[in-house]
Amino acid sequence: YNGVVRWFAQHSDRILLLFDAYKLDLSDEFKDVMKLIQGYDKKVRVVLNKADGVSPQDLMRVYGALMWNVGGVISAAEVPRVYIGSFWDRPWMHVGMLDLMEAEENDLIEDLVTLPQNNVMNKINEIARRARVVEAHTHLLAYLRSKVVSKWYGKKEEQERLCSPEGLLEAYAQVQRQHDISRG
Repeated sequence: YNGVVRWFAQHSDRILLLFDAYKLDLSDEFKDVMKLIQGYDKKVRVVLNKADGVSPQDLMRVYGALMWNVGGVISAAEVPRVYIGSFWDRPWMHVGMLDLMEAEENDLIEDLVTLPQNNVMNKINEIARRARVVEAHTHLLAYLRSKVVSKWYGKKEEQERLCSPEGLLEAYAQVQRQHDISRG
């Protein structure tokens, strides 16, 4: 199950987490899914559904509780975008925030419609990121090899020293300085 969730998270362009304004409790299974999709924070959007069923004042409380619940599970630098709306075919119950909810629904639809265009740019960015990682690994391996090959005696000891956590940190730092590579 976990592997399937990770596969879908990796291969999807957008991940929508749907919440009902009447039931914000997170089940253990839903918490597990939210933990599994960590690392794909840029893809995650939150939808607060049936928001017309609560008064505007209660909606603020519901929104705050939703953010508290989601923030307790997803540890991301930024809070995911939350869309507030009523995505069912029933008549609106509270029309006090009708303009807001219609604007939010339009924003969600716009977000979904523009996914194919954004997908091309995301793929280009991912290829560039992977190329930087390959370049960093290449420089690191070349550095490690040069340190071991340059020794006439004590190659085994030098290999062990370089492969230790301290040796690798030293090698990373040296390669970063030599080739102007970022820490990320």
